[in-house]
Amino acid sequence: MDVSTPRLYAVIMQESRLIFDDTADYTFDAEFVMVNKGHLIIGTEESPHTHKLVMTFHGQKEAKQLPIYGHKGIFIREGILDIHGAIRDKTWTQLDVTGAKGDT
Repeated sequence: MDVSTPRLYAVIMQESRLIFDDTADYTFDAEFVMVNKGHLIIGTEESPHTHKLVMTFHGQKEAKQLPIYGHKGIFIREGILDIHGAIRDKTWTQLDVTGAKGDT
């Protein structure tokens, strides 16, 4: 995948591979991705994905596209989801006080 996508209804992979390019920033918009006996790759351990990739999944909560899996997202069936991004030095922080619902 080496282009930003328009809003797609579905990406269905049957015994295939989808590899996201890491030479530029991209956006990916779809209602869902189904990986059936396939391999979705975003970076590798040896070469982590370092550019920005924004994946947005669209759809309605009541939709019934894939009743067993849900209505939007990445669904894997006998496949592999391989995501390796840039290593972050600090991925969390310690709060001084407990946060309450609605706090920012």
